[in-house]
Amino acid sequence: MGNRTDAPRELNRRTSLGLLLLVMALAVTLRLVGQDWGGPNLLHPDERFISMVTTSLEPNEKLLDYFDTGSSKLNPENTGSHPQFVYGTYPVILVRMLGEAFGQTGLGQVKIMGRLMSTVWDLLTILLVFLIGARLGDRRTGVVAAFFLTVTVLHIQHSHYFTVDLAQVFFVTLALYLAIRIAGACEEPSDESLGSSTRQRLAASHLARTSHQLSTAATDALHPAPFSHIGVLNGLSSTPPRPSNRKRRWAQHLGGLVT
Repeated sequence: MGNRTDAPRELNRRTSLGLLLLVMALAVTLRLVGQDWGGPNLLHPDERFISMVTTSLEPNEKLLDYFDTGSSKLNPENTGSHPQFVYGTYPVILVRMLGEAFGQTGLGQVKIMGRLMSTVWDLLTILLVFLIGARLGDRRTGVVAAFFLTVTVLHIQHSHYFTVDLAQVFFVTLALYLAIRIAGACEEPSDESLGSSTRQRLAASHLARTSHQLSTAATDALHPAPFSHIGVLNGLSSTPPRPSNRKRRWAQHLGGLVT
C-alpha cells in the first residue's frame, strides 16, 4: 500500500455560502438573546456614560452646523455637562440619528438601539474575517475563522453593551482587509492591478485614522495601511519600466503613505 495523503478539497461557492449563513445565524442568535439584560439599570459604566451623552444630543437645524464645533448640538461638549467625552462621536451620532428616525430617544431606548448597533458592527466584522481568511487561505479557512469569532465570548459580551469597542474593531478589520488587498497588487504589479485599488488605498488610510479617533487604543491599526503602500512601491521599483502612468502610480501610493 502506498502512502497517500488526501488534501481537503476546496469548498465550492455554494457550500461555503451555506456554511457562512449557518455561522451568521448562530452569531445573530448569540448576540440578540438577552439584549435587554439589566432592565432599566445601566450597570456598565461606559455604557451608562455614552447613553447619557447620546440622549443629550440634538439634531442641528442645518447640515453645515455640524462642522461648527463651537455651537453644534451634536458636539457632546456643547450639550449637557460632558466636556470629558473622550470617545469618537461617530457611533454616538449614528445611534442618535437612528433614535430620531424611529422615535427612540429616551435613555433606555437609546441603550437598546446602541446595543443593536454593537451587534451590527460585530456581524459585519465576522463577514470581514471570512473575507480575510478566504483571501489569505481558502473558503474553508474563511468559514472556520468566522466561526471562531462568532463564538468568541468577548465579542458576544460586547454585543450586549452600547460602547464604541465593536465599532472600532470593525474599522480596524476593514482597514486590515483593504491593506491585504492593496498588498496583493505586489504579486502581479501590472498597471491594471496597481491602478484598480486607488480608492482602496485611500479608504484603508482613512479607516485606520477613523478607528484611531474612536479610541487611541487603536494605534496599532495605523500600521498595516502604510506597510501595504510600501510593499506596492517596492513592486513598482522592482518591475520593468512602464510608460506614462508609472509616475502617477508612484504619486498615488506616496500620497496614501503620507495620509
